[in-house]
Amino acid sequence: MSLQRSSWLVAVVVVTVLAAAAWLGLKAWPEAGTSGADNVAREPGGAILADSAIEDTRQVMASFGERRDRFTDVLVARSSDAEPELGAGQGMLMLASAERGQCDDACVADANERITDSAQQMNKGGDPRTLPTLGGALTYLHVYLMFRDSPLMTDETTKALETGLRNQYLGTIFRNKGSLNIATNNPYDPTKDAAGETENHRLQLVTSGLLLSEAFAGETFDGRPIADAPNSYSEYYRTAYLNLLQPWAGGSRDSFGRDALHDEKDSPQYLAWHLGDHWLVRDFVDDEVIAKHAEIMIDRLLAEWAEDQLKVYYTGATGRNYGKPDPEYGSGIETLVLNYLLFDNVGFELPMNYPLVNSWGRWAFQSIATSDYNPTNPDFPAAIVHLARNKGSGYLVTTGSPRTANWIEDDFALGFPIDGTVTAEHQAGGFFSGDLSVPGGGFRVIPYLRSNDGTDPDSPFRKAKPPLVATGVIAQRAGILSLTRGKSSANPRLWVDDGFTAVDTTNEPWVFFSTDTGLRTVYLAVRPDNGSLSRVGAVDGGSILELSQRSGLIIWEVGTSEEYTSLRAFITGVTRNRVQQSASWLLYRTDTLGRTIKWDSGGQHTVNGEPYDMAQFDYSINNPYMSQEYGTSTATMDVGPFHAEYDWSAGTRGDYDTVPTKSVDNG
Repeated sequence: MSLQRSSWLVAVVVVTVLAAAAWLGLKAWPEAGTSGADNVAREPGGAILADSAIEDTRQVMASFGERRDRFTDVLVARSSDAEPELGAGQGMLMLASAERGQCDDACVADANERITDSAQQMNKGGDPRTLPTLGGALTYLHVYLMFRDSPLMTDETTKALETGLRNQYLGTIFRNKGSLNIATNNPYDPTKDAAGETENHRLQLVTSGLLLSEAFAGETFDGRPIADAPNSYSEYYRTAYLNLLQPWAGGSRDSFGRDALHDEKDSPQYLAWHLGDHWLVRDFVDDEVIAKHAEIMIDRLLAEWAEDQLKVYYTGATGRNYGKPDPEYGSGIETLVLNYLLFDNVGFELPMNYPLVNSWGRWAFQSIATSDYNPTNPDFPAAIVHLARNKGSGYLVTTGSPRTANWIEDDFALGFPIDGTVTAEHQAGGFFSGDLSVPGGGFRVIPYLRSNDGTDPDSPFRKAKPPLVATGVIAQRAGILSLTRGKSSANPRLWVDDGFTAVDTTNEPWVFFSTDTGLRTVYLAVRPDNGSLSRVGAVDGGSILELSQRSGLIIWEVGTSEEYTSLRAFITGVTRNRVQQSASWLLYRTDTLGRTIKWDSGGQHTVNGEPYDMAQFDYSINNPYMSQEYGTSTATMDVGPFHAEYDWSAGTRGDYDTVPTKSVDNG
């Protein structure tokens, strides 16, 4: 059934709108329409440097300790049943609290007991998170390296950790098995160990090797020196760390010279994992060059994440995300804890019963909570925190791998991959809104494809979806996206969150949405170039709209209550704009800003008649305030009083023999 425009009497029109809204699982907009004369121009793209915003950033950084203590309380209160490594993490945070004078003798004794009990479960199996390929060694290595020389940890606890690490991990990670054999001279792809494929967890295995080398330095294993000698295990894993994260398709690459977040195909779903690895390397590997590279990698990952950050959402268009909407915590993804600790931008205090506090990013949370490298450290860039919290009047993010454009403001984002294939496990971007008045609040409209035969779960959040070939152009608050089916015979679809304040389906082929973000009302308009959008079902707390054309173009435009007095005013403004097209191009003039955007099948897109510059996508980080261009080993951050500069070149001989440089000015 198509979403039809009614031409009946006013009463019938009202009934039609109400019925269509209920059909979509959304609430009908209650107010009467107004004319397009209510449109007031507003120009996005302004500065994000109001004095109040700068002071806000400073306060958030200074109050990190309060959020760290809250995280500690939440983690310690969690039941450790069926989570073997949790007790070690709990005890570690308790001992760290003791160092700050926040944990008395009874608390220290409790911490040691938890760590000892956890260490004795290390080799019992039964939980996949104890596997070395899934970072099973990292919490144990963390607490061992942090407190083995501290009087806070008893000899019994230290011995239990050491014994467990020897029995469970030393042989698995150091012994010559498969491509882990050092003699093969292939440290760049440690794809197997005794447990099987490492897939996206290569970095966890390499980090475990580096930390084991620190824990047992001075010893030998299977006749090979563990550390501080030619052809040692530490040398092997040092080389692996500096040349890791090759794409699954093969071919070694230098992860320090390319796209830190997107080249590893599971990022940013595994951002928490990767941050935790680099934090542990930074804090515990006794190699100044490696430690500084790890710190710079942390900053690069955080900067690339922050530029596309919208509360609990990462809105970069290629994110691998199986996070279905959670009615209590928004998207419910692991990075919520990271957002809370580092940026304090989730809109609420971490709940005592938060289910993902010990999730698959647990060693990142624990590292941040115990490391001296946190927002109170003068070397921690305030620019990153500021950008994660303050988008100002908005800006465009343009990055590569694949080319992705994302227009983002404080309370919404609109972005897509605009030149490449959206692979089976990733999402094709879309519209994101953040509701600042509700914990974890916000809504999404996501393009996707169902399977050919319809037998697989019809959801944009499932792991395997038919790939989409996406081309497009994104400007301020608007875009044109082409979705080609690839090998699928299914029509493109849109998944629409339930809960939008209002929906209007009476202006076919346009569909309009409205949502209150706590700052203002945000309006979204979506239409195909030809045909219509039809509701074909519901799944995962949202409705499914399907394009009537198997391959087609979708026009998107966003407005807000700062330009329009009502949804009706937005509808009036958008529907009066003409859509012009030929067999090879589509041209649309936006109502909100008067931009003219043109999609061209040959890739010759334009904005206001100017060619769409594809060179702007040759970056890992690229927004008006931060940049890192491909082919360089430098990055800059410049947000008002907050500055940072980096140079992480391979050194004078090209073999990472020189400490990389970093300078930070937090104003």
